Amino acid sequence: MNIHELIRPVKKQWRLIREDSDFERIREGYNQLHLQMPESAGPVYNPLFRSLDETKVPKNARVLDAGCGSGIVSRELRKAGFSDITAFDISDVNVEAVRPFAHRSYRSTCEDILEEAGTFDIVVIWGVIEHCLDIRRVLMEIHRVVKGGGRAYLMTDNALWQTIVALKQPIVPASRKYKRLVQPVDADFSTREMDGLLAEAGFVRREMTGLGGLPIANGLMTKISGQTTEHWLFKHFCGRMIFQAWK
Repeated sequence: MNIHELIRPVKKQWRLIREDSDFERIREGYNQLHLQMPESAGPVYNPLFRSLDETKVPKNARVLDAGCGSGIVSRELRKAGFSDITAFDISDVNVEAVRPFAHRSYRSTCEDILEEAGTFDIVVIWGVIEHCLDIRRVLMEIHRVVKGGGRAYLMTDNALWQTIVALKQPIVPASRKYKRLVQPVDADFSTREMDGLLAEAGFVRREMTGLGGLPIANGLMTKISGQTTEHWLFKHFCGRMIFQAWK
């Protein structure tokens, strides 16, 4: 058993997770949460757009922003020149917020994506998978709507990082309350677990990079440099895991 599995009850108490299995109650919770779109994307989005640029993804590629939240990914995709953007979210508020940036937007859940198979060149699910009720079904749905040879970009917090934050919380309390801590569902994954889930969903190739280091190191580097660190040394000890998965 991994250390983060042993500490999950502690993290659950710290994060005040409200487990819920009713999509309507969850939708209402997100509507009330009313996520705000920041003025700038921040460094957590840099690996996504750097990869899209380095791999020369054409600007007319069909892109799906799955679980779009406040719409920041769609906004940055539009600013980067992408013209065919579809976005959906469980929240009515979020669907309205993303309309100026997405070619199409609608209300849906990641468990049941309202698209035909093989529709998209790229699917982005950024900071979303941990808030879904049926993880395996979500990944199978993403695999279904991606074209053959297409890619999914997935970002989620690293369970080891969350565990260390939970352990240090009584000694060094967090200076700010993360929005994610009040979201209805909040799962966690290790790097190995997420890679296995992607393989189980049918993705034939997966590559993982890490963003940010351990909480203390990452915090110090952020204060010094003004941005979070991305370094291979932190690949499995990173704050956030970023996966590219090919169909």
